[in-house]
Amino acid sequence: MLFAPKSGEDTRKLIKDKTNEGADYLKQRGTDFARHGRRPAQQGQDVLNRQKTPIAEAMEAGKQAYRDTVNRPPQPPAEAPRTKAKAGESSPMSEDVSTG
Repeated sequence: MLFAPKSGEDTRKLIKDKTNEGADYLKQRGTDFARHGRRPAQQGQDVLNRQKTPIAEAMEAGKQAYRDTVNRPPQPPAEAPRTKAKAGESSPMSEDVSTG
């Protein structure tokens, strides 16, 4: 024989009441989450909107610098600076290359 602490009708009512309490709790938490979650999302969107223009301008400046570099006519290589030879040393410029 099985004994229940309450009658079947009382047990069903208790289950129904607790289920409704749980549903109400979840609805309230969902509302709280939606309300509080919206604020950080909106703040993030605001920051993004403020940064769009500077980022786009920086990207365009970078693209233009690249185009300017690519389209620049080639420059002749710079000559290495000449140094004076110390006493007793021969300079590469003073060597006689016509031997042979």
